[in-house]
Amino acid sequence: MAPVRGDGGRGADEVDRGTRDGVPSTRGYRLAGLVLGLAIVAAVGWWLWSLTVNTRAVNEFTTLPPVSGMPVEVEAAGAHVIWAGSGCGGYCAPEAPELYRVHLTVGLIGPDGPLALEPYAGDTRYSLGAGRQGRAVWAVDVPQPGTYLLERRSDGEIRSPPLLLGAGTGLPTDTWGGIRLILIGGTLVAAGLTAVTYQRRRTALARLDATRRR
Repeated sequence: MAPVRGDGGRGADEVDRGTRDGVPSTRGYRLAGLVLGLAIVAAVGWWLWSLTVNTRAVNEFTTLPPVSGMPVEVEAAGAHVIWAGSGCGGYCAPEAPELYRVHLTVGLIGPDGPLALEPYAGDTRYSLGAGRQGRAVWAVDVPQPGTYLLERRSDGEIRSPPLLLGAGTGLPTDTWGGIRLILIGGTLVAAGLTAVTYQRRRTALARLDATRRR
């Protein structure tokens, strides 16, 4: 007569494939590593996609003339940003926006008079490689598409950078913000899985040790 098994005829692995002697397996650690690896892959994918999207947006910026009195064609109404680009053939990175707002006078004059330029809120910049860098300096609302005259003067205290006009309120994507969010989220999930697995195994091992001592 076959012996009666306390597990109802099922093997230990069938009772709980993730445990041995009631101790949870290390599967949680492996899952945490997988989550962290997927986060890194997702961050790289986001970086490539964001770089492509932002490069396409910067390529559509209008380069403003280097002197006053020159016409600027604006194709769309709405919010725009004036960016300071890199100079010296790409070797001179843009200065802090505050310096440009102090030492440069920039304006757009339309049929109804000068447009109101406001300091750009925040620190938005781009770096696309090959010396293509820029920082947002002014925000301006364009009431209607058309031709505007550029006003541009420098007090000579700093190098006057290339200026570009871009539609919208900034860049389409926040490259590094997205990377940080993905990596921090993945790290927190992985850490949570690791902590839960460790605590469950520690508790189970302590219970098993106490049982064996009886």
